[in-house]
Amino acid sequence: MKLATIERVLELHPIEGADKIVLAKILGWEVVVKKNEFAIGDLCVYIPIDTQVDPSRECFKFLASPKNPTQLVRIKTTKLRGVWSQGLALPVGCLGGDFDKAQLVESYDVAEQLGVKKYEKETIITADGTTTKFVSFPVHLISRTDEDNLKSNYKALTEFHFKETYITQKMDGSSMTLILNKEKEEFLVCSRNLVLEPGAVMYQYVEQAGIKNLLENYGKSIAIQGEFCGPKVNGNAMGLKAYEFYVFTVKNLDTGLLYGLDEIKAICTELGLKMVPVLGTYTIDNSWDINKFQQIANEQEYIQSNGKKVPGEGIVVRPCVPVFSQSLRKMLSVKIINQNYKD
Repeated sequence: MKLATIERVLELHPIEGADKIVLAKILGWEVVVKKNEFAIGDLCVYIPIDTQVDPSRECFKFLASPKNPTQLVRIKTTKLRGVWSQGLALPVGCLGGDFDKAQLVESYDVAEQLGVKKYEKETIITADGTTTKFVSFPVHLISRTDEDNLKSNYKALTEFHFKETYITQKMDGSSMTLILNKEKEEFLVCSRNLVLEPGAVMYQYVEQAGIKNLLENYGKSIAIQGEFCGPKVNGNAMGLKAYEFYVFTVKNLDTGLLYGLDEIKAICTELGLKMVPVLGTYTIDNSWDINKFQQIANEQEYIQSNGKKVPGEGIVVRPCVPVFSQSLRKMLSVKIINQNYKD
């Protein structure tokens, strides 16, 4: 995921009742910008949602909190004058006079120049409720979970065309990866970025739920990724009273290949694991645009244990048979965030 890039303003639309702002389309995003700040076709610096910027930098000073002007500012979805705005668009002049003009090309990454960081709210809780840090995630076995947003990578949409595709609800928790490497007689429980020790709640859950024993008796080296949800995990938007694990990716470590939808379902059934909810399977054609996916994402809800309904985080879209994406440069899989969702 690129955190700040040079992009082109594709469209500009007036906002009803607004004299000083307009709605710009950048990549697949819609962003509120100042009127007359951009013309259609102009290059800009685009910073997507779920990033953090430093308000001590000149170009971000207008975002600073009066109460804490040095606190990093998170870029997130907002609603202004009745329209959704996702991200931040700035004139390329924010890069300064020393910026090499030859690099003013679409998709050029300028996150480092602007000090933009990814916003992450990872919860790794141990038995006593503290946060812990351990060994780095084993990327040589399986990639970290880092879903690309379709709106930042809208060209990937065409790669779904005429492929059997499934859409799942995005569960709200913290990423967990289970790895059984039979060759090395190794069993690992990992958060998004770290290998965990037995004191971590994730690890304890895997043992107490019998998942570790099931995997150790499984006939293949395997990696299983999913969302760990429940009390004290990322705010527990789902309102769970106990921990749950929802599988979304399974990889055969003997062959190095990812399993498809039918195989994931079968493995989850065999091991007694829950899969993330599948909303449906579809053959994607030219009638599917970003707005259609956004509508499905905006319809997602979690029904908490007390019966209360709250906006769900969104959806994930994948082909039923794994395919490498030329535009993403990794396996084809994208997310779309519910515009009503708040964390």
